[in-house]
Amino acid sequence: MTAALRLATFAEKRARDEVTFAEWGTRLTLPQYLEREQALRAHPWSQQGMETWLLTDGGEVLSSCETFRNASHVSGVDGESYAIASVFTEEQHRGKGHANRLMFALQSALKTRETAQGLVLFSDVGASLYERSGFRAEPAFDWVLPPMESVAEVEWLSAPLPTPPRIAAPSNSLVLQPSTLQLDWHHLRSRLYARLLSLPPLRHYGARTASGTAWWTAQFKSDELLVLWLDAPDAEAAAPLLEAAQAEAHRAGLPRVRVWETLPLTGLAGAQRFPRDGELPMSVALNATFTHWRSVDRALWV
Repeated sequence: MTAALRLATFAEKRARDEVTFAEWGTRLTLPQYLEREQALRAHPWSQQGMETWLLTDGGEVLSSCETFRNASHVSGVDGESYAIASVFTEEQHRGKGHANRLMFALQSALKTRETAQGLVLFSDVGASLYERSGFRAEPAFDWVLPPMESVAEVEWLSAPLPTPPRIAAPSNSLVLQPSTLQLDWHHLRSRLYARLLSLPPLRHYGARTASGTAWWTAQFKSDELLVLWLDAPDAEAAAPLLEAAQAEAHRAGLPRVRVWETLPLTGLAGAQRFPRDGELPMSVALNATFTHWRSVDRALWV
């Protein structure tokens, strides 16, 4: 076998959508799923940094994935990192190591880009598969809060702020920086599901106080409101922002609010902490040296 990595053509991307529908088309019909994929690819954030990769042998696709480019920094040095999404191997090709070959080939391809600092992913199949390709898992926990009817004293936001603040991190750590366009990409996803499933869209997509900001989105596939990015120094500053998220979940009929842990939320009424079930953050270095991937917010998920 002589497997080779290459970028997909537009027609090949559409063909992969047909193949992956059974895996990722939950609650949608095939035409709705194809519409979702087309709309998300057309978004400016995707247009600026999304690529679809194929591992092929002759004319046959053995495995595939997508990558999205993020601004990143390591020890104060700016660069770019790439988030992997939609790793897929068709059933007849599984158990032969093709996904592992795809990961190694992708690392080699991206290392040729001088500013490439890291490659990251969010595993729904545990750590071991990607550890064989050099990835390192980070501890991951969720905080879950109930919806509640509340009048939080916040400034409600209907769109992401023009310039999200830069995330600080310790030396020798990789940090990916969410952008305004990336946050809006998540909001587009929410609006698409609301329309396709005939559900009411969110009224607000975030809230701000003097000491912090939160952005969120509706995940209608799993009936929850997801906090995309919580910019607050501590649980006390986060409390009114999360109360606003709980109020938004209540208005939308969503039974829970889920926050990826980037700071401890101990002491908040009704907050429960759980090890994350899926979406395990993992990273591997490209042209930078780091020991951990820090500040992993849900906004970075793809």
